[in-house]
Amino acid sequence: MFQTVNILFFLLFALICIYPFYYIIINSISDNELVKKGIIRFLPQGIHFQNYTKIFQLNGIGRAAVNSVLRTVLGTGAMLISSTVLGYAMSRKEYWHRKFWYRFLVITMYFGAGLIPGYLNMKRLGLLNNFWVYVLPAFVSPYNMILVKTYIESIPESLEEAAIVDGQQRLTTISLLTKAIYDEFDDEMRQNVRDTIQNVLFYKRNTTDSLKNSEIKISHSRVDRDSYEAIIRQGVFEGSRPRTEAEKEGSPRIRQCYHYYRRVLHEKDQQELKDIFDIMYNDNNKMLVRIELTEHDVNEQSIFDTINRAGARLSTADIIKNNLFQGFMESCGNDREKQRRVSEIYNEKWDRIFYSEDGENEWDVKRRFGNVDRNNLEFLLYCVACIKWTKEDNRDFFGNLDNAYTRETAAYDFSEYAALINEIYEYAGLFSRYITGLNQIMSDKDRAEREYFSWQEDVRRLLLVLEEFGIQMFYPFILKILKESGENLQDETIRKQCRILESFVIRRRIMGTSVSDYASRCSLILNQGAEKLFSAAGEKAVNISDGEVRRQLTKMKSDTAKMLLFLTELSRRNKNSDEKALTYTYTLEHIMPQKWQENWQVSEDEAENRQNHIDDLGNLTLLRNSLNSSVRNMDFKTKIEGIPKSGKQKAREGYKGNVTLKITGEIIEQYDAGRTEWNECRIDERREKLAEEILALWPFYTGEAE
Repeated sequence: MFQTVNILFFLLFALICIYPFYYIIINSISDNELVKKGIIRFLPQGIHFQNYTKIFQLNGIGRAAVNSVLRTVLGTGAMLISSTVLGYAMSRKEYWHRKFWYRFLVITMYFGAGLIPGYLNMKRLGLLNNFWVYVLPAFVSPYNMILVKTYIESIPESLEEAAIVDGQQRLTTISLLTKAIYDEFDDEMRQNVRDTIQNVLFYKRNTTDSLKNSEIKISHSRVDRDSYEAIIRQGVFEGSRPRTEAEKEGSPRIRQCYHYYRRVLHEKDQQELKDIFDIMYNDNNKMLVRIELTEHDVNEQSIFDTINRAGARLSTADIIKNNLFQGFMESCGNDREKQRRVSEIYNEKWDRIFYSEDGENEWDVKRRFGNVDRNNLEFLLYCVACIKWTKEDNRDFFGNLDNAYTRETAAYDFSEYAALINEIYEYAGLFSRYITGLNQIMSDKDRAEREYFSWQEDVRRLLLVLEEFGIQMFYPFILKILKESGENLQDETIRKQCRILESFVIRRRIMGTSVSDYASRCSLILNQGAEKLFSAAGEKAVNISDGEVRRQLTKMKSDTAKMLLFLTELSRRNKNSDEKALTYTYTLEHIMPQKWQENWQVSEDEAENRQNHIDDLGNLTLLRNSLNSSVRNMDFKTKIEGIPKSGKQKAREGYKGNVTLKITGEIIEQYDAGRTEWNECRIDERREKLAEEILALWPFYTGEAE
């Protein structure tokens, strides 16, 4: 009742809002004499368009329209720019005389010069009879400036500070902090710690080299290396220390990071600076740990990059990214143009794709793969590794994915790294469109009700099967054939491969067997095609012959039965129905109910046989909605016809009021034809009929695919 009243109220409110506009329109096209008399209320009368013709005949109408558009576009754009610039400036605590300028702007909201002084001002400025009189007076809006200022001030300062420090290599950041402390020391303290600074930050390549020619210990691998080296060297061997200054927007992050440290440290006295320096480099304090690695030791990234800047352990995907781009940067040598290109590739094909902050990041979503939780990015990287470096058993990749990438890319040059990252980028697009995209749809009930599948869509049908059964290990194969076909879902080769794989998965699912060998099965078909699935025995071979599959249909799991019935329905519609596509939103129904003892009693001798037939595929069907509990466990007649309305009791739908599928409609047709009993014989009969369809739809492929 409340919902109805609520809807009616808002409909009335909407009509009240819309009617004035509607009233103007119908009056503009109605007979002018009738309009003058006030007769026009709801429908136009004496319709004509002379009023509109006269409007376009007016002198200057074109110029007026242009002025309106320009005033809207230029005025709004100028006001947004000024409000944003002023709002940001007023939010900066370090802005020169910020409070004075803020009050200077805000006071104009409360005191105006008046109409005549305003007119005289416009006249002196030469704005009379000038288009810019529409734009310039409204250029600065104190109200909008306050809104922008308030929003910017709501952003935590720590976020901006993190953006400055973030992204630097960890040891680079420590070097910058060390140099910032040294530059904030007074002359006496700088002299005391000079030897320590030279030992910590520099080394001599040869013992006979002069200190001026020392090399910087921590080499910065990013494109702003020159800025880093200039900061570290300045004021240590010669010259004056760098000045403390606010870096402009767009200046290298390495300089912003250094000057951020300088500004923070500048507020501390010399004793506090000395305490910080001692904590870092006193031999009695082990804040920093030195780990010496030889050429063939474990990659240093596995030590320095196992935790992120928040102190949390890095994911496998993060470690792979770090190693990949470190190797990519090293492959550039001293070529600054290549280093710049590496940064562009990272921003365009990695950071923008995988670390987007626009809403929920699909790549961070975790799913269950085997016995381990992995996020989608890690599984994408697993898929790419399988496709490029297929092994006999890809489980080696899954357990040691970061080591696999390090091993396989060890000898890569610049072009090979670029090609690999481009492949990951392309596969990410496929993964998002076909795998995570479908997962998001099927996880959302509203979206699932709008997602249609048909029998002719072999690729999407297979993806639905894998998604609903939770089978991920064949995704590398799916991604490979999608890329090779150019996403041509009508290509006969890709359709045939999908049909073979679907037959294999469906038959194994009916048998209820383990999927632990699917990783090795995927490696097999990546190299030799899906046809090999039925010919390769393997150590976990399962008999999925027609006879075994037929026998297993007598005891079905709910999700398997639902998928079989749904796909069988799609197949039937593909042959003889105008409506060939359906959504996967139907509910599984036991024709003879699971609680059969209430209204389907039999003798004790027959009870066991009846119970054994409850989960038989022949006893299962699909409905648009679940039956009401008052109907679900009733006798066969009631389930078919439902319960009619009686007094205050509402009518309850049975199959006849809840059927849109042929697979259930045939049961009703048989009932109407006089077959009003549902028993074990009917179940066996229906199962055998369904078995023939299932074995034909998902055949056992021998040799070349049929």
